[in-house]
Amino acid sequence: MTSEEGWSFSEIDCRASLKVDPEGLLVAEDEIGMPIGFIGLFNMTSNITYVNVFIVQKDLRGKGIGKKLWEAMLKVTKDNTLVLDGVSQMKGWYEKRGFSFEAHSASSYHGTLSSQESVTLQNPYNIVSLSDDIWSALIAYDQQIYPYSREHVLRAWFCGVDRYTAVAFLDESVVGYANLHWKSKKECNIRVLNADNDVIADTLLLNLLQHIPLGSNVSFILLEDKPIAKYFSNFKISGTEHKLFTKEITGIQTDKIIFHTGHTI
Repeated sequence: MTSEEGWSFSEIDCRASLKVDPEGLLVAEDEIGMPIGFIGLFNMTSNITYVNVFIVQKDLRGKGIGKKLWEAMLKVTKDNTLVLDGVSQMKGWYEKRGFSFEAHSASSYHGTLSSQESVTLQNPYNIVSLSDDIWSALIAYDQQIYPYSREHVLRAWFCGVDRYTAVAFLDESVVGYANLHWKSKKECNIRVLNADNDVIADTLLLNLLQHIPLGSNVSFILLEDKPIAKYFSNFKISGTEHKLFTKEITGIQTDKIIFHTGHTI
């Protein structure tokens, strides 16, 4: 269903979400038990719930299925602050249902990787792949961006097959990180890139590109005020997403966020 819409949502995203919350996938079924829509969610904290994905089978929309899924979600989440990434055509619908705070918007890009840089940038930053011994440093850096711990969520998305995470160090301090995963052998999603400055971001991105074969279809979500990297000059915008909240959450440092995933906060 999500692929028909052109969304980058993948099985990795779904399984990661279920790892965070095994009860967090509400499914609408037809009279013979076939799934016709679903809504996913998981708790970022004890009082913040992320609504991961919300979709109904295209030929069955407008029949109240989405309304039933939404009502079921509200019963589960109770009084928690709700957060989601909504596409532009749904923004008004969400606002009427209490999502009145917008943190930022971002553009979804899709394209085919047609060239790679073979040079190594000359700068003091050391890029290493994520390993067990640097998790604590990565989480400490992540909490400079988000005012709460995201470790349980990052571990669900970053750990496992068909995933790669690069971490940037300056001396012994983390100054950025990036993650990608493969939706299939020829489809790759860059899920996140956070960095202290543009040089670190470009260095991380160059490292990621070395792990993506030429000819791969690549997707990413670029924050609204960030420039598109030269490596993706032929990529096209497929839509706009809006990070919406039911209550205001302060303290998120968007200046460090370059690419963000539409499946966590």
